[in-house]
Amino acid sequence: MAALRATQAENQRLRDESNRITGEQGAPKVTPPTPRWLPADHSSDQERHKPKVWMKHRKIDHIRIDRETVYNTITRN
Repeated sequence: MAALRATQAENQRLRDESNRITGEQGAPKVTPPTPRWLPADHSSDQERHKPKVWMKHRKIDHIRIDRETVYNTITRN
């Protein structure tokens, strides 16, 4: 089995070399994809990152006053 694999690899190498000599492009070099979920190694990341303390903000700060209405009130005895 190992001899068969070695012979197949040799044949492929010779085919690629023959194609390259005749002017064709060789086989592309395919690299495995790198997973995106691996974190980058930043040793100073913890030193740079300072977490903010979460505070609930007041809703009244977000309401914009765009008009004022004056009401006349009648007082009864």
